[in-house]
Amino acid sequence: MIDLLIILAVNILCFWAGYRLGLRVAVVRMIANILKDPTELQNAIKEYSKAVAQEQAQTQGARELRVELHGGHYYLYAKDTDEFLGQGSTLEAAMELVAQRYPGVEFMANKGRTVQP
Repeated sequence: MIDLLIILAVNILCFWAGYRLGLRVAVVRMIANILKDPTELQNAIKEYSKAVAQEQAQTQGARELRVELHGGHYYLYAKDTDEFLGQGSTLEAAMELVAQRYPGVEFMANKGRTVQP
């Protein structure tokens, strides 16, 4: 029994040491590649900056909504002020009602953030 525990402990120690060594080697390789050719990293940063700027341009002026689902009805609130904006049996119906109630104002709702108590 003690032999089994020793073998298990040695295997765990070897796994941990290999993981740590592999992580360090990967970091050293990434740093070496960046130092060797920084243009690739600079291009990636530029692409990321463009994507962020496009997303901000699309969502600028739009108000974010907090969506709650209670008893099969969707309730929409302004995320910044918690002001009740509207409700509906589907998210689309609730969004249409809010759009009619507040013409000229854009709203964004994230379906992934619905709350079901």
